[in-house]
Amino acid sequence: MKHVALLTEGTQPVSEAVVKQHREYLTELRQKGLLASSGPFENITGGLLIYNVAEFDAALEIIGNDPIVQNGCRRFELYTWANQD
Repeated sequence: MKHVALLTEGTQPVSEAVVKQHREYLTELRQKGLLASSGPFENITGGLLIYNVAEFDAALEIIGNDPIVQNGCRRFELYTWANQD
């Protein structure tokens, strides 16, 4: 089971410093095996994150600790994904 976070425009502007912190956070998640894939959308503001965690609450904690969310630059919707891989 995986969980997918859909990031959309937040209430605060995005700064280079927050983007740097966000990317460093994603690198840590990848190194721990918690992040399967991620990337921005090209035609709208936001992006998609796919987590390798079985529990919804674990994914909620991960996205809640993301600097881009904590700083109000992005809002999120979190879904459990029954991928077919």
